[in-house]
Amino acid sequence: MDTHALPEAGITVDVGAMQNQQETFAAIHALGQRIDAMGQQLNQRLDVLENRQKNFEIAALNSHVSTFGTLQPLVNIQNGGKIPGFPKVLPLLYSIDDATADNILAALGINLSLRTTLSFKRERIRRTWILSY
Repeated sequence: MDTHALPEAGITVDVGAMQNQQETFAAIHALGQRIDAMGQQLNQRLDVLENRQKNFEIAALNSHVSTFGTLQPLVNIQNGGKIPGFPKVLPLLYSIDDATADNILAALGINLSLRTTLSFKRERIRRTWILSY
């Protein structure tokens, strides 16, 4: 046992025990940080699931809108925000360019091959946007 004494103060310090306590506190702190990080990851995953559910509900509502009616836009699954370039009505979907289609699909969490045609991307957005049975 490694001890240091201060006889005049009546103190004896067990240095080994203090070192073990410091190591234990450091391990507990590191574990707490890991738990916090896991909690943040879980919250992010729950947000994505909630936003996917929101998009499903929007698509179900949109399936009852006429061809030229105003459809509700879907939301970005990562942050729940508006998706830039999302068309206001269905016919405008067929005028979006390739980059806009890629951005919309990425915001919806849909990854397609780089060789996918623009018409396929537009159709994929339409099928996601309007729940069709």
